Amino acid sequence: RELVRRALFTVVTSEWHDNSPLVIYEALALGKPVIGAKMGGIPELIEDGVDGYIYERGDVKTFVDRVQSLVDHRELAIAMGNKGRLKAEKLYDFEHHYEQLMKLYDFTQKTYASGK
Repeated sequence: RELVRRALFTVVTSEWHDNSPLVIYEALALGKPVIGAKMGGIPELIEDGVDGYIYERGDVKTFVDRVQSLVDHRELAIAMGNKGRLKAEKLYDFEHHYEQLMKLYDFTQKTYASGK
């Protein structure tokens, strides 16, 4: 946690289909933008150009350009991190997660009860 807290941004160069990488939630909660590969659920968690960047897996040039952009523009990285933190507070806090989970359970229960 301390390592991420001191970092300017977080990089997720995933080669595997991870539906919901915890490292992204943690980075956003700590106010760090994320540079993530377009793989698995990563693109669903990062708003490209807002709270991080998405790049095509294997596209080294774009990856390096994104990293260099945040290194060269520290104020941009901080602003993106702040937006990520706000998103984490709004969408990934315990209460919101619980509400969404209960809606899913309720929907599932109603669907199975109706025989559909």
